[in-house]
Amino acid sequence: QQRLREGKIYALTKVEQALNHFFKTGNLIALRELALREIADDVDERLEASQQEGASLRGPWRRRECINVSVSASDCAERLIRRGFRIAHRLKADWHVVHVHVGETMSEEVKRRIQALQ
Repeated sequence: QQRLREGKIYALTKVEQALNHFFKTGNLIALRELALREIADDVDERLEASQQEGASLRGPWRRRECINVSVSASDCAERLIRRGFRIAHRLKADWHVVHVHVGETMSEEVKRRIQALQ
């Protein structure tokens, strides 16, 4: 936003319009997140390519990511499981789902929902 105000991105006559429409803080945060994801994916692809070419890497590079999703029988459990799966798939990570029983007696409906997710 500062670079916009300084006229480094758009002509000064268009700066206020850009700031009030597209370049709001929320949109800039989303753009930054997308850029970071793209860079991380690019680094991962280069790393995998160098490993396939026989390069020996030391350090933490050989560790696999692991996504662990812990859910109860709440209504948002399925959404969390799906989100965890998408993240694991994108990161080529192991994926685990753990059901946490909070001590209440489970109804038959809750038991059916848990079994349907397995």
